[in-house]
Amino acid sequence: MDHRDYEHQSLVAPTPEFLASVKVFPLIPSLKKDAILTASDINFTIVRPIVQKYARLKNMAVVYSCLVVRHYFLSESEGDLANAGVMQSRATLCEILAMKLLSRFASNHIQLVAVLTTRWNPLAGATSDIVEQVSQSVGGDEDIDSAQSAIEMAISTKAKAFLASPVSQKVVNDIYSGRIVFTLSGSRSILADNYKPRAIEIYNSRNAPFLDHYRSAIHRRIPILDF
Repeated sequence: MDHRDYEHQSLVAPTPEFLASVKVFPLIPSLKKDAILTASDINFTIVRPIVQKYARLKNMAVVYSCLVVRHYFLSESEGDLANAGVMQSRATLCEILAMKLLSRFASNHIQLVAVLTTRWNPLAGATSDIVEQVSQSVGGDEDIDSAQSAIEMAISTKAKAFLASPVSQKVVNDIYSGRIVFTLSGSRSILADNYKPRAIEIYNSRNAPFLDHYRSAIHRRIPILDF
């Protein structure tokens, strides 16, 4: 059956013969070598200008903001099925931007850790009118004060490529092993001591006390020490 003839029978299920006649292989190298798909224009005309624009701001919350916008586009894709593909593509682009902008902080490890672990308030820097509008829309002041870190936002939006990137993995491994010491805003401890945040620091066994209770929050030891 010719493909053009089959288009006129759209209500008829495809026959096994027709499915067997579909040529798959020619599409693969054609797409792989497509000039539009593989051209560097996509990077130079879309991705790179946005990265340079926001990298010039030197705002440490820019990675978190990209992931927040990713969450927005993912939510829109669930509510607008007609444009779901477009919204998901925009969400993927936000993840790519977050990865590229994160690499701009890689030269300073302490700053890199701060970018990923600081719990950013999305309304920080907003005018009082905007804060009031958001407060009325959510129905109270408690919800608008909730803050999340870039790592938490990446996990909640399932940004697997971002989390698996070498720059992110370096910080995740340092946190897991206890090499990075920072104050958690939330704790399951009976006697929490996070009321006074400490600056992020690299753990030095030579200068640190023998029993450093701040390192009890090492993730691989939490099941043993935290109740």
